Amino acid sequence: NGKDFYDILYPNLKYYFLSLLPEKIEQIFIAEHFLKKLQPRAILFESESEALHQILNYAALKKNIKTLALQHGVIHENHEGYFHIKGENFPFVDITCVYGEETKKILVEKNHYPPDKVVVIGSPKYDAILDYLEPQVKKQFSLKHHLNNQPLFLIATQPLEPMVRETFFRSVLQVLKHFKGINIIAKLHPNEVDLFFYQTIAHKEKVLVHFLSGQEDTFEALSSCDYFITFSSTVALEAMMF
Repeated sequence: NGKDFYDILYPNLKYYFLSLLPEKIEQIFIAEHFLKKLQPRAILFESESEALHQILNYAALKKNIKTLALQHGVIHENHEGYFHIKGENFPFVDITCVYGEETKKILVEKNHYPPDKVVVIGSPKYDAILDYLEPQVKKQFSLKHHLNNQPLFLIATQPLEPMVRETFFRSVLQVLKHFKGINIIAKLHPNEVDLFFYQTIAHKEKVLVHFLSGQEDTFEALSSCDYFITFSSTVALEAMMF
């Protein structure tokens, strides 16, 4: 229709071809050098949807090193980390381990995974949840973190873009500040270390927040809380089990 999309497309194409692509090529060479030095018999990925995992998997396949990946969170047919077009030459891991038959059906029938590359193993991690359903868990949690007997509101953060993280966390606090008689707890994601980022927001909003590091026991916090919120973390799936 005579419209010029140059100003819209050029910044994105410039980023992908002049910045991102060279970076990924360099990472492939680094991964190949790493595997040459380490010479593992196999590699187990906690997820196959992360870019660095895919790069390491590509390097491993070139060296005939077996690769396995565990399901990470909820997989649906439009999940960008598991979405593939029929017939594309994608370097799949040798074995993708999933929680159940429904997930395998989605990967094979909707996302075009080779049937022999998807194996149902359940989720051994979630077997431990039964140990956290005992009544004393919440009492011990409150004592350890010096909390009173008021209801616990748990916020699970994520290593998202700074603007998204700030908007989410600030918005939640702006709502919670109007509720009296609750303990507000923020549990950092295991990949987050910048506690000061969240402390600064809480200070500006004048809200008392009890912070838990990313290494704290997530199941213990979920078992102890009365209310829970997150942006899109897989911990939401775990919260539904308590």
